[in-house]
Amino acid sequence: MLLPACTEAMMDVDSADAQPAVSKSAAETLALAASRIADRLREFEGLLRHDEATRAVEDAFAGNMPTAGHIADRLESVLQEATVATGCDAAGLYLLDADTSQLKLRSCFGLPKSRLMQPPRPLRGSLGDLEALVSPVVTIEDIPRMPHWESPEERGAAIVVAIRGGDLPLGTLWLWDDQPRDITSAQQASATLAAGRIAAELEREVIHTKSIEQTEIRDELRSASAWQSRQLPPAIPLDQDWDVSGWCEAADTVGGDWFAWDVLPDGKLAIAIASVGTSGIESALTAATARSAWQSHTGYRHKTNQVLSRVNDTLWQTSTGDQSTSLLYANVDPETGEGQFSAAGNCHGLIVNRYGYRMLTSPTKPLGHDPDVRPMVQSMRLLPGEALVLISQGALASNGSPQSGRLTQQELTDAIRRELHNGPEPALSCLRRLFAQAGKADADRSLAILQRQ
Repeated sequence: MLLPACTEAMMDVDSADAQPAVSKSAAETLALAASRIADRLREFEGLLRHDEATRAVEDAFAGNMPTAGHIADRLESVLQEATVATGCDAAGLYLLDADTSQLKLRSCFGLPKSRLMQPPRPLRGSLGDLEALVSPVVTIEDIPRMPHWESPEERGAAIVVAIRGGDLPLGTLWLWDDQPRDITSAQQASATLAAGRIAAELEREVIHTKSIEQTEIRDELRSASAWQSRQLPPAIPLDQDWDVSGWCEAADTVGGDWFAWDVLPDGKLAIAIASVGTSGIESALTAATARSAWQSHTGYRHKTNQVLSRVNDTLWQTSTGDQSTSLLYANVDPETGEGQFSAAGNCHGLIVNRYGYRMLTSPTKPLGHDPDVRPMVQSMRLLPGEALVLISQGALASNGSPQSGRLTQQELTDAIRRELHNGPEPALSCLRRLFAQAGKADADRSLAILQRQ
């Protein structure tokens, strides 16, 4: 049972005079609190308005979230102009959800902003919306006498027109008049034009969003490419009589090729080249995994085939068998020039001197495809004046026939022999010019040269 807020006795004059008056400071505090509540309410309504307009774009174009601009302002401006052009008093933009089963008010003009908080309306049974989605325009000249049209607002008259993105229905635009009235063909045409403008605004926002996203992706890929370049070692003498240099070029912004060299704890010179075989972010991640594994397993006493086996184990354990990598790894005693190498996949190794060259490797199964890969250890020796040349699979033409962006084995070795007396760096500069003349690359290309003076 509810009791009255005040009793008759409480309204007695003497009793009222006995009540303490509200102090000025307390009244100011209450007024300030009320003002803050009103400000927060207006702030909430503004956030709600922007959020609903953002969701309008998301609903209309399958999840492409806008990051730019004031789409809410633009939609309300179109709705305002539409009400003026049609002689109406209010307008509402309803968009279909992803399942095309519900309609949600995403923007409005002439209606309380609290309407944006209302739950979606089911499309089933909404005759006005259903008819508008299949007809050019629906006119309801007397809503109170035509309740079967299921108008979302209790007004006098309405125009309903579909919002379309191409042939795809996105939702409906409702324009209301407070009083029942006749609707002219000119007003129907104005409503149709307004619906087209709304669809254009939504599409424009999506295009703008995609443009920003693509720019961000390009920037991220450039950063990744710069990071890959920084991981490549500089061209420096590894020992008193040994020079080394390398070159790597990705066919895309980021790639799957890499080379590396180092001085091992036992004093031997280590050099490796690897290729995933394709470009792109997935290949770059695979390349980073393989290079990290190679770096980790060369820090202690080992044979070259043991390192390749451990890299293979890493690739196999971190993938489903789709991270294949070609890898050629060699180490050399700087005192004697004697060394060993192991290879898996399609990276190539040559020893080049002023008289010719000799092949070291032949194609084998790459790493990462099979947990039981067991590369062989093979011996080699570099004489003074000779160079060990490591070549990725994308740099060398197959079967000796010319291919776009690649050099034949003969072209490559002839260029190295011509510049061999000048060192690895001039030889690589000559090769880069030849690769540029060979045309656009269809795969990553990399070379590394270790030369004994």
